[in-house]
Amino acid sequence: MKPVIVYLGLGSNLGDREANLRRALELLSANVKVAKVSPTYDTAPIGNTDQPRFLNLVCEAKTPLSPPHLLSFVKDIETKMGRVNGPRNSPRPIDIDILFYGDLVLETPALVIPHPHLTERAFVLAPLADIAPYLTHPVSGKTVSRLLKELKRTAGDAIRRRESGGAMYEISVEKDFDAAHFLRGYQGKCEALHGHRFKVAATVRTDKLNDIGLGYDFTELKQKLDEVLARFDHTCLNDIAPFKGINPSSENIATTIYKELKRKLKGAPVVITTIEVWESPQSRVTYRPD
Repeated sequence: MKPVIVYLGLGSNLGDREANLRRALELLSANVKVAKVSPTYDTAPIGNTDQPRFLNLVCEAKTPLSPPHLLSFVKDIETKMGRVNGPRNSPRPIDIDILFYGDLVLETPALVIPHPHLTERAFVLAPLADIAPYLTHPVSGKTVSRLLKELKRTAGDAIRRRESGGAMYEISVEKDFDAAHFLRGYQGKCEALHGHRFKVAATVRTDKLNDIGLGYDFTELKQKLDEVLARFDHTCLNDIAPFKGINPSSENIATTIYKELKRKLKGAPVVITTIEVWESPQSRVTYRPD
């Protein structure tokens, strides 16, 4: 199927809201190529107002998925990130709505496109207008900027745009690799019976959006981290510099990954803020460059 341009609305009001939005964008990249991401907006909840405020954004993307498959895909992401079924308008770590799917008009019991409430919601129209002001609603024929201008605001619609340079322009990706290493007393031989699964999370920061509204390409960061970890995956770490003759630890693995990823990202408009490495949650080590 030929890729279709879609617009998705993301929101979070439980846990680390910014991290949830970043994680959702990363998970979307498995089947959705994100092209633009709006600034984030701090917004008041609607309906059930006795809950934390939301952070909301909108992204433009391309996907080969059909509407039903796209819906299933985003619902799987919501579940993976901890959303549970509850009363309507209840708090949630992540909410992903399909706003537009090309110029498709669709109405089924499971899915309505365009989203039936987007013309009523400032927290959707404002970020959408930031990245697609002239996008035309296929039913009303009105542009997004016009819909926003015509929207009747109430006190409950209060939204605050978060300026560029904030934490929203941090991007994190997580990968894992399997490797063995010898321990003192193993006579310099790698463990033959089992190895170790290391998890790695790399976070980079960019201070501004590029000309299409994207802080940095998630896909490129994943690719660069994959290239770094390919040297370690399914190997004996002690055969690799700088681990020869020592017991590799999460600390020195993190330092080495930072140095190699920094070389891979040379010239990119990002700064590596943290490299985290762990074999279990209790052994998680965070390396922060000076």
